[in-house]
Amino acid sequence: MAIRFNKAQLKNLIVRKMMGEGEYVVGIEPSNNFVRGRSASRAAGELEWLAPGETRQFNLTMEIISGSEQLLTLRREINNVRGL
Repeated sequence: MAIRFNKAQLKNLIVRKMMGEGEYVVGIEPSNNFVRGRSASRAAGELEWLAPGETRQFNLTMEIISGSEQLLTLRREINNVRGL
C-alpha cells in the first residue's frame, strides 16, 4: 500500500501497531508532533499545540500496490522524492 500526502501540510504521520495473539491492528494517524513524546519535542523546539477549537485538514491518498511493476514504479517515486 502507498500513502501519499503533502509534507508541508502533514508533518508527521504515525503508524501504530497492535500485534496480539490472533489479532493484528494497524492505525495510521496524522500527528502535530513526533512520536517520541512532548518533552523531547519541547526540548528540540518542535512542540506544536492546537488551540481550543482549532482544526487542520490533511489530504491523503491511499493506493493498493499490486504486482512487481507497480512496486518498481513506487520505489522510483520514493527515490526521486529522497533525491536518490
